[in-house]
Amino acid sequence: MEAVWAVIQHVSYDGRGGIEPALRRAGLEAADYRPFRGERLPAVSELSGLIVLGAPDGAADADVPPHLVRERQTIREAVQLGIPVLGVCFGAQLLAVALGGRVLTDGPLEVGMGAATLTDAGRADPVVDTDADTVTVLHWHRDAYTLPPGAVRLATSGQGVEQAFKIGNTAYGVQFHVEINAQLARVIAGEMPAGALPADAVRDAASWGDGVLDRFLALR
Repeated sequence: MEAVWAVIQHVSYDGRGGIEPALRRAGLEAADYRPFRGERLPAVSELSGLIVLGAPDGAADADVPPHLVRERQTIREAVQLGIPVLGVCFGAQLLAVALGGRVLTDGPLEVGMGAATLTDAGRADPVVDTDADTVTVLHWHRDAYTLPPGAVRLATSGQGVEQAFKIGNTAYGVQFHVEINAQLARVIAGEMPAGALPADAVRDAASWGDGVLDRFLALR
């Protein structure tokens, strides 16, 4: 069977956003998988890459619903095989837990457009690849993660919350929504507080996020 890129969704309205045009620019196709609807994930041997999206609630270390256990196993095996993996928000928490990190449930609520502060490793990273000290991002979480063993911290927020990390050369977790763009902002506006998505900040986040996605997809 031909290897595929897979995009795991955890809620119906959380679409691909900037991931979709990035896939087109890379000449790639990807299939959506919705385990929360009972859809089976592909075998890891069938994967060319894996993108795991966010979720509005639930804990990434939970054993219920059972699909979260299967997702963490899929993520772990993919990382072990060097398959590119990108975890976004809840997906970053799943990636961290799958590799030995923990979920933190008592952190500050971060919702809306804000900033992430890059570490030296983050600025030098070939996927993050920016000279800026901070970047504009979309926050949408209270739960966070601890770094798994061997992870490299790439970014934090002003409140000291972990925001991005990598494991090896092909696995990345971002607590913020790197896929935000104008189209996705319109889709999720009803789920966000009033004024949380100013258009200029969304444009700034999308401009940098598009580059991150392009460089991640080039890891294949």
